[in-house]
Amino acid sequence: MSTDSSSSHGRYRPTRTNIVFGVFGLFSVVLVALLLWWSDTAPARYAVMPCQYNAIFETAGPVGAVALGSSRVQHAVSSPILSAELAAAGHPDNVINLARGGRGPEQLYQMLLDVDRQRGLQGPIIVEYSPQDTAFWRNTPLYYQYYPGFGANAEFSSLTENWRAKPREPAYSRLRDLFGLLEYRLDAAIENSTNGKASRNRVLATAERNHDTTVSCLTRQRAQTAGHRNQLRRVYAKTVRAYGIDPTPGDVPSVPSQLLVINQDAQNHYLALIISLAKRRGVPVYPIVVPGFFEPAPSPATFAEFKARFGIPLLYPDSQELAAYGDTTRFLDAFHLNQAGSEAYTDWLASIIVQAPTS
Repeated sequence: MSTDSSSSHGRYRPTRTNIVFGVFGLFSVVLVALLLWWSDTAPARYAVMPCQYNAIFETAGPVGAVALGSSRVQHAVSSPILSAELAAAGHPDNVINLARGGRGPEQLYQMLLDVDRQRGLQGPIIVEYSPQDTAFWRNTPLYYQYYPGFGANAEFSSLTENWRAKPREPAYSRLRDLFGLLEYRLDAAIENSTNGKASRNRVLATAERNHDTTVSCLTRQRAQTAGHRNQLRRVYAKTVRAYGIDPTPGDVPSVPSQLLVINQDAQNHYLALIISLAKRRGVPVYPIVVPGFFEPAPSPATFAEFKARFGIPLLYPDSQELAAYGDTTRFLDAFHLNQAGSEAYTDWLASIIVQAPTS
């Protein structure tokens, strides 16, 4: 009896090479999936932010106030001073300043979610808002693309929010952002799995956690350099040329409202989420703009539009308070306050917080 040769020739028989490449492909898919899963764990998400991890996951007790923002807020809001003034007014005084340069709006929101889950919120949320259409908020979700790890802080669940955050952008642009975030997450997972940074973040039982009243992720005040001083002198000289001798910050024209431009969509979206979370927890939100050295102030229209949109005021020193920010003794450089400036700014902010009516 003969065998049907046509049926035997038509049957696919994988070669050894096919099998090797198939196994390698499957292994690669599993490895990528495991890396992305691991990148969603808290020690990995905070691999390049050990101070923020410590404040959220290694410190015990409900949070009386949390400050979120860029390096401007990192320098401007003094946790010890705010804690002391809250305590004097009878408010919860556990204060953490989680601000850091290189953060985007979804990362600020993620840190707040982690604080709420791990420690609980008992007091105000202080969050930086950029009222001008600057590069600070354009490149969502990455913002300040210094390092792949900066794109790795938010959980995978944030992908849905990132899609919603820019509704006026074309779908291809939002897809580009989402794939960019996934790429950064994978890059960070590979790097952080080999450099040991994630292992510095310990998973502690509640009883083993610190009981510090305050945590500030500005671990030390930077010393002012000749470059910083030259920057301040250049800004002052430019202001004198434009507005005359002995200018004050009030001489600099304000910037027209830019709250409605498309590049503000993501920032506005995440601020709305922060306000919504705060309402559920019964705590206030204080959006702040930290003054720079002779920087333009937000316009009256900006404050009015902000209040109408979010239902709360955007906080910026009034003209009398702002006058003191024409003095170089408050600034490290043109964009960051020094210790004296931080003390003055925090005193001003604390006075608003403690005098606010409680619901």
